[in-house]
Amino acid sequence: MEKSILFLILFGVISFGLVMGPKFLAPPLPPGFQLPSEFTPPKTGPIHPYPQVNFTEFKHFSLTRFFGYSVGNLFGLILVRFILTSVWFVIAVYFLRKYTKSFYGGRKTPLSWWLLIAGMLITNIAEIGENFVFHEWPYLGILELEFLFILPHLWGGFLIALGGYYLYKEIKA
Repeated sequence: MEKSILFLILFGVISFGLVMGPKFLAPPLPPGFQLPSEFTPPKTGPIHPYPQVNFTEFKHFSLTRFFGYSVGNLFGLILVRFILTSVWFVIAVYFLRKYTKSFYGGRKTPLSWWLLIAGMLITNIAEIGENFVFHEWPYLGILELEFLFILPHLWGGFLIALGGYYLYKEIKA
């Protein structure tokens, strides 16, 4: 167990170093890139900083862009992140359910654990929605932003907090 934790820490440090290393994996800034403070608006015509909002913008989804910029050589890492964000939550819920079954045996599982499991599943939906938001930017659809990103984060966090509160009450009683 300790070796696997050490491996994960070491893998995380090496991955961070590779991603943040200058000109190794991070793509160069596009030509003409300006920071927002350096932006000068055009002198003529109306300014439309935001595109029209539609119900869904799945047609703009691309793993080769992240917040509108090309990901360059990071595509492989982004593909792995895209897949693993859901897989880790499903694995966590599987082990959480396995733990509750083994701990409680044939007895009824308390509400607190069901709330924690439900919160984890709903937060998984939010993580999937997060991927769509990051890779559709700046064309965000209401479905992706509200129903796959913001609301599942709120509901998942609320259920996890409520499950934690009930678990605290069970332990104190």
